[in-house]
Amino acid sequence: MNAAMPARDETARVFFALWPSTSQAETLHRFALELAEGSGGRAMRAETLHLTLAFIGEVPTSRLANLAEIAANLCIRPFHCRLDRCGYWQDKQLLWAGCQKVDDNLVRLANELTSALRVRGFPVERRPFQAHMTLIRKLRIRPSERPFPPRIDWLCDRFCLVQSELQRGGAAYRTLASWTLAG
Repeated sequence: MNAAMPARDETARVFFALWPSTSQAETLHRFALELAEGSGGRAMRAETLHLTLAFIGEVPTSRLANLAEIAANLCIRPFHCRLDRCGYWQDKQLLWAGCQKVDDNLVRLANELTSALRVRGFPVERRPFQAHMTLIRKLRIRPSERPFPPRIDWLCDRFCLVQSELQRGGAAYRTLASWTLAG
């Protein structure tokens, strides 16, 4: 007897993020290209630069509406984010841009998102939130210490739900929805 298998629900690889302006992303991209030149690795494309608030991973597309509902119920004020330093994670071979001082509302947004996702049964990372924007992946050698010349001052007044599609040249991102911060 051959039983028909139920059709598997389609999935999407998703995360919540903050996105810089095009000019800010271009500035960061040029800086990353300079650093990658002497250190190897792959500088992130300007259009892919973002600050992840909560990475969820593969979820059934039927649950995307649940994610939108979670985001719509958050009440956080807009805040400023100043990217003014670089960091390096040797275990991941990753160079990132981050903040000397992280705004409390940025941490609150990430934490409230993560908490609401867990309550609704979404898989989220357990490690504490670290505000960073990946600039270079797969560094072969650690870059020499340099000042962070771009210093990006960024008013964060909206966040997005983004789908990541892995492709040959790296990930391609598509914004599925966005919400204005207006606490």
